[in-house]
Amino acid sequence: MLLKLKTLLNLKLILIAMISTFIISCEPENISDSQQLNSKNQTDLKKADVGQQFYGPTQPMGNGVVRSSVTLTKDGVPSQIALVFSEKALSKLGSESFELMLPLHNKANDLVIDHIALGWNPMGHEPDFLYAIPHFDIHFYWITEEEQMMMTNAKMAAVIPADQYVPMTYFPTDGYVPQMGKHWLSGAADELIPGNIFDKTYIFGSYDGDFIFQEAMITRDYFLGKSFPESTPIFQPQDYAISGYYPTSYSITYDSVKKLYTVSLDNFVWNN
Repeated sequence: MLLKLKTLLNLKLILIAMISTFIISCEPENISDSQQLNSKNQTDLKKADVGQQFYGPTQPMGNGVVRSSVTLTKDGVPSQIALVFSEKALSKLGSESFELMLPLHNKANDLVIDHIALGWNPMGHEPDFLYAIPHFDIHFYWITEEEQMMMTNAKMAAVIPADQYVPMTYFPTDGYVPQMGKHWLSGAADELIPGNIFDKTYIFGSYDGDFIFQEAMITRDYFLGKSFPESTPIFQPQDYAISGYYPTSYSITYDSVKKLYTVSLDNFVWNN
């Protein structure tokens, strides 16, 4: 048993050593007039406006549209923060990487999450042995967009958060990505198991000793498969540096009637 544990530990250390800086383009795609919002796409999204669900501004993506969504109880407690996009948004995404900044509705001003950054990576990104597959990076930032753009100092990115703020199973990758931060992977991620192929995973990000985002990474093929688990737990830290409501799970859903995909953070709990 001891030999087996030592072998597993050695494999984990080797894997951590191989993880290199994520290289993710932040250049926006030039969207042609033919890709602008059409009335059908606008109608599809407006039909979803029910109850206490509040949407951010709509933006074009591929042949469709995308925007943020916040669902609040009557007391202003978040029950869901999400990215919502039409099925056509997965078509004609182009061969160049791009990133869209999606603000939340102003009803979400008092929440920990400030905005969503959606990135398309047609060739994937480093580390190539894990993530060289066409996929989306969906960052849920806890800081403002202006603060995000100022994260360009490698020494500050190298400052690791205190142990009590590190989510269970997570470890830092080498280096950092300017205007994103240092990425952290879960040692329990399916794609780290030999023989498994990445389809979705969940990442944390830090800068200057603070965690500043959570990120769902999901392949285009996984979206197209339209077969998703009911929800996936998010590993939690012992504590959070900032008081607020934090998600304990995330989910991916597809509405076959409205032809809408939703990637949502769910089951929020208060942390002091």
